[in-house]
Amino acid sequence: MNLLKIREIASNCYTKMKSKLPFEIDMENLSKEFGIEFLYRDFRVGFREGQAKARELGLYMQKYCGCVFSEEDRYQEKIEKDKKKYNKLTS
Repeated sequence: MNLLKIREIASNCYTKMKSKLPFEIDMENLSKEFGIEFLYRDFRVGFREGQAKARELGLYMQKYCGCVFSEEDRYQEKIEKDKKKYNKLTS
């Protein structure tokens, strides 16, 4: 399995609405391939209640999942703008 396939799986791994089945199958296959244990926990249960409690407690809630791929996506628009600006300056 190559890095692009792992990235594809990771970037599609979790939303509140997605079924866990394809993700679990992919991760079970990867865990066998790499000889590591895969332990699935579904944190969608109680998601809204958890958000409400966090707000009530004044806790920080980030706007992305925290993986490196979502971090890149989060800043992709700014990255593209900066690239265009740099290209104009250097042409």
